Amino acid sequence: MAGGSDPIDGRLLVASELRRVRDDTGLTQSEAADQLSWSASKIARIEAGHVAVSRTDLMALLSVYAVKGQLRDSLLAANDTSRRTRTWWSRHSRVLSPALQQLLRFESQCELLRQYEPLLIPGLLQTRDYARAVIGQHTSDPGTVETLVKVRLRRQIEVCGRPAPPLLWFALDEAAVRRVVGSPELMADQLEHVLAHAEKAHVTVRVVPFDAGVHPGLRGPLALYGLRAEHGRFVVYQESWAGGMFTRDEPTVDHARTVFNRLHAIALDAEDSAVFLRDVVGEMREKAARRAEVRKEAAKERPTATLPAGWSARP
Repeated sequence: MAGGSDPIDGRLLVASELRRVRDDTGLTQSEAADQLSWSASKIARIEAGHVAVSRTDLMALLSVYAVKGQLRDSLLAANDTSRRTRTWWSRHSRVLSPALQQLLRFESQCELLRQYEPLLIPGLLQTRDYARAVIGQHTSDPGTVETLVKVRLRRQIEVCGRPAPPLLWFALDEAAVRRVVGSPELMADQLEHVLAHAEKAHVTVRVVPFDAGVHPGLRGPLALYGLRAEHGRFVVYQESWAGGMFTRDEPTVDHARTVFNRLHAIALDAEDSAVFLRDVVGEMREKAARRAEVRKEAAKERPTATLPAGWSARP
């Protein structure tokens, strides 16, 4: 097992190895927890990489699993390194939800991301103004809004700006493309930003048109992460009003793959999607121009205030 200086790499690698060695022993999470007088949920959180594991707890787990020698030393070293090293978002943790911090961990480790968004442009493709408009709907504190916007833009740099970026496949429902967020002009800028990303070799953007009818993606936003520290394993992320939920459950992962295969079949291909997006950009520009003209005409018709005779506008 090779360790690294990346704290997320270390945590997920340790979590993956702990899950593997527990499986090798034949113990369930509940059985392992019983031997340590822990709850099964604690084992589950550690194996999912949701929480950091202390050195003491790790040594206890390795003892239960009879892990010795080089593997034990490597796991302890990787865990120590991951706990000492701060992530780039640590200084913003006060305003980041646990689900968002977990999403950042998975994004930092993904080699492949497939994402479907039925209502909004995905965060990794958002402009600053679009992100500010969306995030502002969830909190009224200006400082928190700006911090979350900065985090979202930093996510894009961390994921898309790597020397070897992950393969990114986005399916956008037509509703997400046509919904005017902020203003038509802002939306046109946003869609042009999506088009610019779609020209990159590692990014694919597909539009699911209204004509596709009812499809399994309509149940809500869905993402599938392939993680380099997980030896080809996948994690499913689903959003709801209650927050984000991650799972490695194989039936759920298989179902997510089925959903994405269906979306792949019904979406416009990459070339037609680009044409579609450019057409909507044109529509948004026209809508912005019409609104500007209406405001201009309204200003002309607005009566101007007149001063009584003998009064002066000067003090």
